[in-house]
Amino acid sequence: MRVFTALAAGLLLTTGILPAHDPHDPIVVVAISPNFANDQTILVATGGLTLKLGAIVLFKSVDGGVNWTVAAGLPNNSPIYSVTFSPNYANDSTVYVAGSGGFFMSTDGANTWQTLSSEFIVGLAISPNFATDYTLFVVNNSNKILQSKNRGTTLTPVRAPVTTSTLGYLAISPNFTVDHTLLVGSASGGIYRTANAGGLWVPVTLGTNLPSISQIVFSPSYVNDKTVFAATYGAGVLVSTSNGNSWSAANNGLTDTNVTSIALSPTFSVDSTMWATTAVAGVFQSTNRAAAWQTPTTVNRQLSNLTTTHYQYITATTGIQVLGMFEGLWISTKGAPWQYIDTCPTRFVRYINMSPNFPNDQTVFVSTYGSGNVWTTDGGATWTFQNNGMQAPYSDGSGISPNYTNDGTAWSGIHLGLQRTKDYGATWQMMTGPGLAAYPRGFAVSPNYINDQTVYIGITSAAGHSKNTGEPEPAGASPDSSGVAAGLWVSKNGGMNWTLSSLSGHGITSIAFSPNFANDRTAYAAAQTGTLYVTTNAALTWTSLPLPGNPNGVASVAVSPNFVNDHTVLAAALHGGLYITSNAGVSWEMIPSTRPIRGFIFAFSPNYANDQTFFVGTLQGGLMESTNAGASVVNIPTFPDVFVSAVGISPGFATDQTLFAAGYHGLFKSTDGGNTWLYMNNPARMEESRNAQGTLQLSGDNLQEPPTFVYAGQWQPVSAPAASTSALMSTGQNESTAVFSFLGTGVEWVSVTGLDQGSALVSIDGVSQGSVNMTTPPPDQYLQVVWSMQNLPCGNHTVSITATPAVLQSVSLDAFDVWLGNCPYTTFNFERVRSPK
Repeated sequence: MRVFTALAAGLLLTTGILPAHDPHDPIVVVAISPNFANDQTILVATGGLTLKLGAIVLFKSVDGGVNWTVAAGLPNNSPIYSVTFSPNYANDSTVYVAGSGGFFMSTDGANTWQTLSSEFIVGLAISPNFATDYTLFVVNNSNKILQSKNRGTTLTPVRAPVTTSTLGYLAISPNFTVDHTLLVGSASGGIYRTANAGGLWVPVTLGTNLPSISQIVFSPSYVNDKTVFAATYGAGVLVSTSNGNSWSAANNGLTDTNVTSIALSPTFSVDSTMWATTAVAGVFQSTNRAAAWQTPTTVNRQLSNLTTTHYQYITATTGIQVLGMFEGLWISTKGAPWQYIDTCPTRFVRYINMSPNFPNDQTVFVSTYGSGNVWTTDGGATWTFQNNGMQAPYSDGSGISPNYTNDGTAWSGIHLGLQRTKDYGATWQMMTGPGLAAYPRGFAVSPNYINDQTVYIGITSAAGHSKNTGEPEPAGASPDSSGVAAGLWVSKNGGMNWTLSSLSGHGITSIAFSPNFANDRTAYAAAQTGTLYVTTNAALTWTSLPLPGNPNGVASVAVSPNFVNDHTVLAAALHGGLYITSNAGVSWEMIPSTRPIRGFIFAFSPNYANDQTFFVGTLQGGLMESTNAGASVVNIPTFPDVFVSAVGISPGFATDQTLFAAGYHGLFKSTDGGNTWLYMNNPARMEESRNAQGTLQLSGDNLQEPPTFVYAGQWQPVSAPAASTSALMSTGQNESTAVFSFLGTGVEWVSVTGLDQGSALVSIDGVSQGSVNMTTPPPDQYLQVVWSMQNLPCGNHTVSITATPAVLQSVSLDAFDVWLGNCPYTTFNFERVRSPK
């Protein structure tokens, strides 16, 4: 993906928060290993995910796209525009990543990274003879072209085209060793060509109002056919059969001329087949070198209204095509229809809330990205979903009462507002809030809650939606169309009603109270644009606390449990850097060697005054720990994931050494201070509403959901307060079907039983499992497991339900619960030992 193309097309390449459901998982670049037949490796760069505050990650699969993990160690949290494998990857394991945050190289298959340049890089081309000449070229955002002849270790400027247009996509001839030919595209100046490796550039697309060049692709038989293709945003596909010296349009049958990428068949020299992605129409195929284009293929997912460019990047190798969209990642194998790949699983944990009486009640409550609220009351041995009364399964900001043992109170934010339980999670009620839907992204409970009933709520924008761009709200931003302003809101009645504090116009993502709030009235708030803020008068007024280097955006803040004495506060910058103050924020220091680290969450040891210990969950550095009051932080090598979204530490940590941490692949527990970890095999819940004809009708929202459910026949959403997230799907029509696709090793169908419930035929992966009868004497029983299957091989599976109700009966689908079981990345090697403290 090229930066100027992205801007021209209105793509949302941003580290800011995207709306909660629209979409979840923007994908901007995809790349397939040149040795894919043997290593099955795919790399995928995302836009700003909604998993945790617009995180940008590089996903990696080494099994052809079945299982995914987050690539470790990639610095920064900035938009990625190029992901490129070395042509010699089978031998050198080298990968390059370039974007606004710099230019990076990995020589071990995207496991560790070296920073080659901190410049904003928009284009990259690697010599086809890289194995011996070590040559590559890059283009930066200052229209400079740089060459390296030592694999990128040093970059030397070469001559660039003289143009006022922004340069972008760079392509290199397959015969570069002989012909020294490069082509570079621009935002409005067309294509430029050099035949002497940058010594002299010539414009080769003449005219006015030239379109933005999205991509340039040389034919693999370029030496003989002299053919090059270019994707343009506005003029369709251009083709040259004269070594790139002259170009003509090739748009016969191409109904959308906003072309974002081109991919050639791995056997293009024989079959002349190629594909082009377009902004809206889909993926076009040509079998005659772009002389004509066939009817496009599209994906089974509602398109977002946040962009006009949906189909963004395609690449292909033998037997597989990989498609990146604003609406997620898609794979087609052997010409089959596009299959959705859920890179943002519903099991993903956003926050871990431990009971203040955990040593005795063993209670932990986590808010998740699609499974609602998951609870354990036995320290993690078993887990249950507590979603009765929840209005949606995508929960974010959450918290638990300091008096939980007695009042049973906890909170969980969804896109419609804040929900609260007062019966230990058994049932949930929607709070009045500001009177309109607003997504509580940041949330914190007063330590003096038993007396002051105070909670602080951070809003980024109403219902999680930005206005049109998906960018973070700027300082002083006005409310969006719902009328709810971004800022810090105060409730003094347990979250029932909120009042906007003087900290308004800033999206607030993290909040932390002083443990002595009853007396010092102090709290801190992190803003997604701008900086950190403090109040010392219970939110009447706020003061900004600039961090060193003035980073734009703060992701997380935490206050020491010994704040009365040590005045220690921690903060994590949105684009990297962990900061600490020991004077309540008057002055700050960056913790050494943390500039590249994007912190998600901090967790202080309750015994911090004595053990000086805190933990940090990070985007690319795994779980980190400091045992010297922030003088340094180090990675905990035994933690089995690099993307750590949440950390919870036992109030009795000094004696029980218990903590929980959530990675991309699930939830883990340690009872020895982080030396060893146990995978919590808790299920993920997939709600029936994830693709109910593309519309979640019950809430009145038009949410763009992943297509894990496909309904056929006459299914209708039914309001059911006792169901999971207060709704279920129902049909009274014989032969109506519901098909559910998932990755895992186990699955359960959750439904309702009763006198008016009928039967259904169930199959998994095309194999019949017989009939399920849900007819029982009254009264109706909700949240019942009516069918289950365990011990499946790890992989993608499909469950099909075919309704066979009798007259006046119906068949209902509430949810499916899914287990990962023994899938890769859940059964880790825990034998690695940490260095002594």
